[in-house]
Amino acid sequence: MGHDREDWRQMEAEALQLQSNVVPMQTEKRNRIDSRKVQVFGSSAALCFEETTSRRDGPTVSVDAAAKQGESVLWKEKIIFQFTVDELPVLAAVLLGVLPEFEFKFHGEKKAKSAGVYRRDNAVLFKVSDGSKSFTVPVPPGSLFHVSSLVMAQLAANAPGIDGVVMMAQIRSLSSMVKLPPPRPAAAPERHQRPPSGPRDF
Repeated sequence: MGHDREDWRQMEAEALQLQSNVVPMQTEKRNRIDSRKVQVFGSSAALCFEETTSRRDGPTVSVDAAAKQGESVLWKEKIIFQFTVDELPVLAAVLLGVLPEFEFKFHGEKKAKSAGVYRRDNAVLFKVSDGSKSFTVPVPPGSLFHVSSLVMAQLAANAPGIDGVVMMAQIRSLSSMVKLPPPRPAAAPERHQRPPSGPRDF
């Protein structure tokens, strides 16, 4: 009977946990990475990359983005962005360093969702937006390996029989055809005015 009561209390606690709007981050960190999901926590927001299946295309990847509140993540207020199967090779190209950045736009029923992926010196920035609402999280090298592996696994699922060498050659080839935005102009150096010549008081 004692064990039954303990099990019932545990079930009640888990039910209350599911009903809460806030999901404790400590619980999710235990399973931050598995074969189908990778979670990345930033200072003000978090991402969850996950294997999904497109209704029209097939195996792909989705990313959930949500704000953090202290040590918790508001997953119930998340933005869900699903990459199309045709977008996966371009996403892989940025993650693997073949392309410097790319912005995936016009997703969702209102065509207001987007996901920007930008390579930086020590991380890859993901900016997930839905209208005026957006979350930006840097993905450091360790987590980037697992996110890249997830994407490559879904690419392989869409192209059975193609090995990794051929797949990388295809990613490099298509990257040469991707139109990137023009580079941002460098900031002009400040010009210091010379002091007027002539006699000066000391």
